[in-house]
Amino acid sequence: MSFTADGAFTFAGVDNEVLRPAEEGNGYSSGSGTWILAAPIVDRRGPLTQVDMTFRAMNGRREAYGNRLRSERGDGRLLLYYFIGDPDSGRMYVFRRGSMPSCPVDAT
Repeated sequence: MSFTADGAFTFAGVDNEVLRPAEEGNGYSSGSGTWILAAPIVDRRGPLTQVDMTFRAMNGRREAYGNRLRSERGDGRLLLYYFIGDPDSGRMYVFRRGSMPSCPVDAT
């Protein structure tokens, strides 16, 4: 995934389990959309630690679909991640700047 300062993003080769797990099934997708920083749902006045994404195109089709990545700083680096299913399971996709996502990893 590539995010630009003007609020646009593009992606290629992202696992459908992150994008639309209930609809797309197995495989990988490419496309584009827009993003904004947002506060967590549980505390709308809190710090901007979520990345709200609106998909505008996916695999050559127009889209109007949204998803949310969480963010966290660790070791001086920004991580974006998405929980697969129940967050208590610890299964997540992790996106790091300049690398392919770790798909999936178990939180420890």
